[in-house]
Amino acid sequence: MATTKIEYYEIAAVQIDRAIKLYFEEDFICALTLAGAGEEILGKLLEAEGKPDSLTDVLDELKKRNPEYDLKDLRTMINLPRNAMKHLESEAFETDIPIKIGAETMIRRAILNYARLRSLKTKFMDDFIEKV
Repeated sequence: MATTKIEYYEIAAVQIDRAIKLYFEEDFICALTLAGAGEEILGKLLEAEGKPDSLTDVLDELKKRNPEYDLKDLRTMINLPRNAMKHLESEAFETDIPIKIGAETMIRRAILNYARLRSLKTKFMDDFIEKV
């Protein structure tokens, strides 16, 4: 039996491209979840290469603006929509941030990570940046 080898950056690209398609179909929950999965994979790949990921950029900026906040608390707050969609912690998920904005933000973070890792973007990624 032949084995299949798929690089993790390829898996992430498929997840992000599908997230973008779902975003334009207004399926923001699935778009956020898939983009979050791709963003997380790429973040770990960047970390392994000693490169900063998009979350680090966001945290650095927030820490500059709000030095009184703990970085761990900021990380939890920023990743709350993604993590709430994949981990059952209560009967319902509540947020002040519209799911559409959460999906858009996560897709942008994922695209930035992909571009940093691969030094390019897919057609879907370019379309998203152009249209949103």
